[in-house]
Amino acid sequence: MTPPIRKSLAVPLTPDAAFRLFAERTSTWWPAPTTARAANDTTPPLGSASALDFEPRQGGTVRCAGRPCGQVTAWTPGKHLAFDWHQDGAPVTRVDIRFVEEAAGCLVVLTHDGFDEAGRPYASAA
Repeated sequence: MTPPIRKSLAVPLTPDAAFRLFAERTSTWWPAPTTARAANDTTPPLGSASALDFEPRQGGTVRCAGRPCGQVTAWTPGKHLAFDWHQDGAPVTRVDIRFVEEAAGCLVVLTHDGFDEAGRPYASAA
């Protein structure tokens, strides 16, 4: 069984500001050439740092370099963002991000799972 990837990061922002940064300003953080990819994926990286965009609503499309690569399954600004993730016909995995208010700002908690259900050997982002 492939365990989910779980990452958390404390940021000095309110949950609303952290959500906006994550979902609406991806060009400031999206490291397209270094994101986790399938272990056997030989396609070139998506390229530009602004390659990831979310249609801001539940049921919205997630686009990578202008191509559909997922669907938003939860869109609650300041609290929760989740989406199904796939690229170029690859099996779907799930990404879930929670924005938890803390005294010094916000804890952003990301979980990426569904690797076994996807049926492909994925490399985890350590």
